[in-house]
This record gives sequence, structure tokens and C-alpha cells, in this order.
Amino acid sequence: MTRISMAAVFAALALGGCKGPQDAYDQTDVFMVSPYLRDKIEHLITQGFRGEYLIRQTQTLDQVVKIGEPAVPFLIDALGSNDYGVRGWSAKALGRIGDRRATPYMVKLVDDESHWTRLWACQGLGDMGDPAGGPAVYKLLAIETAPMVRQEAVD
Repeated sequence: MTRISMAAVFAALALGGCKGPQDAYDQTDVFMVSPYLRDKIEHLITQGFRGEYLIRQTQTLDQVVKIGEPAVPFLIDALGSNDYGVRGWSAKALGRIGDRRATPYMVKLVDDESHWTRLWACQGLGDMGDPAGGPAVYKLLAIETAPMVRQEAVD
């Protein structure tokens, strides 16, 4: 089993000291993730959220949310993906999981080039309910032109 310290993962990601959750392994012991679960999470995120297959993406979202906290560092890492679907669906999953430590990473997506990613970031921040996400959403309202993103930001 691989030991992951959530505090170490978030600190390392925030400081840019690692490329992703893989580099933050073997820190202090908060919870355990087996290699099988780690591989499953990575596969779900990189394959299940990619592309334009709404049914598969929705099923993947449900599976990742059921995994819960062990998936959070992998989802945060996926927010930097080149694929807008992976970024957006990861934001939705983080919002549904509700781990507020992800808020600073999700706030960055409010400025994303893809209106879909901005939409899903707003949904995720709304689902999370963290007041720290509010200023970014208000800022988005001032400049957003896509009607569905504006509506989600208002909601």
C-alpha cells in the first residue's frame, strides 16, 4: 500500500514542489491507497472524463465521487490536463466530494479558455459551498459572455 498525506500532497502541489500526487507519496500517514485503487483512480480520470461521451463521463463522475477523499489529489492534478473535459469533469467531481482544500485549484479554472470548463468549475464551486470560491465567481460574472456560464455563476 502507498501512504499519502493529504497535507503533504496539497502543500507540495501549492508550492509547485511536485508534478502531481505521485510525487507526494510516502509522507506521513493520513490514509492508505492501494496500488490497485491508485491505478483505478488514474484510469477513471484520464480515460473516463476524456472525449465526448456524456453517459461514460457521467458514470465515471459517479464512480470517482464514490471513491471520495482518496481521489482528491488525483482530481486536483487533473485540473491541469490539456483536455478541457478532464479539467471540467474533475472540477465537478471535486465539488461533489466537497473537500474544500481543492477550492484554490478550482478557482483557477474560472479563467479557463474553455467555456465548458468555466461552467463546470462554477458548478463544482457551488456544490462545494466554500465561500472562498465566491470572489472568483463574481469576477467571472463581470466578464463572462457565454450565457450558460453566466447562469451557473448566478445560481
